[in-house]
Order: sequence, then structure tokens, then C-alpha cells
Amino acid sequence: MANKKTKIDEVLHYLKTHKRGITQRQAIEKFDAYRLADIIFKLKKRGHVIDTIKEESVGKYGKETYARYVLRKAA
Repeated sequence: MANKKTKIDEVLHYLKTHKRGITQRQAIEKFDAYRLADIIFKLKKRGHVIDTIKEESVGKYGKETYARYVLRKAA
């Protein structure tokens, strides 16, 4: 049996190929990943440097704040 990619692997690959990073909504839509913060925590424990950027938008219920996670490129 071939190695199956995990959601953690999928999110890491996405972060490496999308410089704008990923939000919870994108993680749900693309990977059915409802616990993105936990995935980011695990990636950080593995040594990846990931920045959390707080963003705001105006939604159905007024102003909403959400996180965008961006993989920091090695210098």
C-alpha cells in the first residue's frame, strides 16, 4: 500500500506553494480540515516557522476576525 498523505502533509504542501497562506475556511474547503490551528501547532512542533496574521472582514454578523497562517521562508 502506498503512503497516504495526511491532512498535515496536505496543509504543509499548500503553505509551501501558496505564499498568501491559508485560512480556516480554505482548509475546510480544500482538505475537509476543521482543526487547522491544531495542524499548524503540529507543524510548528516539527520545526516549521509559521506566522499567524490576524485579518478582519465584514460578514453577515458584522466585523469578523480570523487568522491566516503563512509559512516563513528560510533566509
